[in-house]
Amino acid sequence: IRSNDPADLREAHRVLRADWANTVKRMREMPTGSEHQRVAGEWSSVETLRHLVFVHDSWFRRCCLGSTAPVPAGPGWPPYARGKTVLQCLQVVLDEEFQHHSFCVRDLDLLDG
Repeated sequence: IRSNDPADLREAHRVLRADWANTVKRMREMPTGSEHQRVAGEWSSVETLRHLVFVHDSWFRRCCLGSTAPVPAGPGWPPYARGKTVLQCLQVVLDEEFQHHSFCVRDLDLLDG
């Protein structure tokens, strides 16, 4: 996910999509409401997925498309994204996906016992 090679980045995205598809399938097979349970004060699975939608929207809409429309977190969010290249934005999004997927799986493991 930190490569500069487009083929590597496409593969990282493919792997992350497949991992998330398996995780969402797992969530659907768990008892109703598990997806809303928090573990040790961390976000629930649903909150994590909502955060990732926000990450995608914020980084790509602002950095790649140049949108200046305000978002709920305030105008100009993410402020540290100004001046980043499309590659840098993509790497941030892939890293967010990877990290949050790890947290989500960890918490599902704890909920599953």
